[in-house]
Amino acid sequence: MLIKIALFGAAGRMGRMILAEANGAGDIEIMHAYEKPDYKRMGEIIEGVRVEESPSDIPKDTQVVVDFSSPKAAIRHAQMAARVEVPFVCGVTGISDAGHAELKRCAEKIAIVWAPNMAPGMNMLFKLGELLSKALPDYDRHIIEIHHTKKEDAPSGSALMLQAALGDAGKTPITSMRLGDVVGEHRLILAGPGEQIELVHRAESRRAFALGTLRAVRWVVSQKPGLLGMAEMLGL
Repeated sequence: MLIKIALFGAAGRMGRMILAEANGAGDIEIMHAYEKPDYKRMGEIIEGVRVEESPSDIPKDTQVVVDFSSPKAAIRHAQMAARVEVPFVCGVTGISDAGHAELKRCAEKIAIVWAPNMAPGMNMLFKLGELLSKALPDYDRHIIEIHHTKKEDAPSGSALMLQAALGDAGKTPITSMRLGDVVGEHRLILAGPGEQIELVHRAESRRAFALGTLRAVRWVVSQKPGLLGMAEMLGL
């Protein structure tokens, strides 16, 4: 059975990659591809799907809403999904505390998967960071994150989530760099007496995020209402 999707942020880098991966998935079909009203190429066809202006309501044939738009828009789209009780998968970073509170409210009615990084490997790094922090609480630690120059938020949402996974109330320093067209790199370094541990995750292409997103789509359709993450999906 095909899972029918409405995709917001369809013309962005992640949106295009999701469209490409869904096109060959076999069990997922993107029925609607949306962009913000000022998008200059409205109506273009990407992977066989026409890009349209974002609607005021979710179409009735939608089974999952996927969002890679912007922080404010994502909350509005989550509210739209909650009104019609359609699951919501969101990879938008930079969402405010008030935005997260609204996501929690929407999650009382629908299953929501929100993650600042949809790559399964990066979510394993979060878990490994948590385990290391608990086992080696006295070791010094530092996070380094590198992204492309067009990324607006710094530190990245993934770096902040890694910091939170360490359980030290945000005390672990984060160094952010914006260089060239780097898709994403995160390093966690711990150093103690006579030794150093370094864990690195490099996203070599956005395909990792797109494949993780489609994996979340397949999973969320059978979940009960609640605010979930990739950790729950991976069984961590």
